[in-house]
Amino acid sequence: TALESINLENVETLRASSFRSCVKLTEVDLSSATSIHNMVFFACTELKSVKLALGLSSIGAGAFEECRALESISLPKTLKEIGSSAFKYCVSLTKVELPASINEIGSSAFYQCNGLTEVDIKSKIITINESTFYGCQNIKVLKLPESLKTIADNAFDYVHSVETLYCA
Repeated sequence: TALESINLENVETLRASSFRSCVKLTEVDLSSATSIHNMVFFACTELKSVKLALGLSSIGAGAFEECRALESISLPKTLKEIGSSAFKYCVSLTKVELPASINEIGSSAFYQCNGLTEVDIKSKIITINESTFYGCQNIKVLKLPESLKTIADNAFDYVHSVETLYCA
């Protein structure tokens, strides 16, 4: 499809695979969305800019998987859940700040996000699930919450570049 820009400022819910593989899509305005279901923007490989709503509460599994051009995303303070593989293979993503409202980060959520250099988890989560940051080999600054009790299998496999680790 030739679709390059989407303005969905009045749409509250995006259902599964709504814009899957819109390879020319570069920007999206979701300023009213409260829920983004599974694989909505899967393989939108040129997607660079996403505006998320302040009221957004969940990002489904694979919602932005393989959005290889996505450089940054500002997660709202209302976000409670990030589904499995939500940002998997978002290789241009450089920084992730997970707000205090987050209570679930799905397995492989940031799998192979090689561009990540900084991760700041501000929430009070107690578990980092399987392969959440697997292969994020360029993370230099990693801030984990004091509430953290369990780091699951392979959560940080192939994360080689950490220079600063905070747990507070």
